[in-house]
Amino acid sequence: MVKLNMAERIGVTNILPQQGDILTLRLGMQIAEIMYPTADEQKECEIKKDGNTMAWNEKGMEEKEIILSDLQLSLIKQELVKLNEAKTLTPAHISIFEKFMETVK
Repeated sequence: MVKLNMAERIGVTNILPQQGDILTLRLGMQIAEIMYPTADEQKECEIKKDGNTMAWNEKGMEEKEIILSDLQLSLIKQELVKLNEAKTLTPAHISIFEKFMETVK
């Protein structure tokens, strides 16, 4: 279990692999489904999408408990390690990296 706000949840979906074997891609799709805001959250947070950007109200800044399987956690951590080793992490990844690599066991 990890607590993430809306920006972090969307950030996780952005690091998921876009290519790979069928099991990895299906696992990534499962994670994206968990992370993406529900219809109720979209209403409650007044989520607006404009091209490649999303915006939300203050409610979207609240953290939500996200339950992930060990396999799902492993894939996210694996992708974060890849980004770190390639030195392609951005400031948007910092809180995600800290939460998954430093607090989730």
